[in-house]
Amino acid sequence: MPKDYNLTTELHPDKNAFDLSHNHYTTLKMGGLYPVCWHECLPGDIFTLDFQALVRVQPMLGPYNEQFNCRLTCFFCAYSIAME
Repeated sequence: MPKDYNLTTELHPDKNAFDLSHNHYTTLKMGGLYPVCWHECLPGDIFTLDFQALVRVQPMLGPYNEQFNCRLTCFFCAYSIAME
């Protein structure tokens, strides 16, 4: 006798390709770690990220003779950890 759950077919929906691109304008102090992008996600979600940055600094009296590094890093943090 066949089981009913063996006769059902699995649903495999197509993937959606929503464009989640956006701009983020802000003023930050140097040397800090700041969240500039956050997205809610569900298990199984797939993201492809591409960051671009345009950094402007205030005019100075003399030239800036040091190296300036801007690092954009992506992290995942679960809500259970973030809300503690």
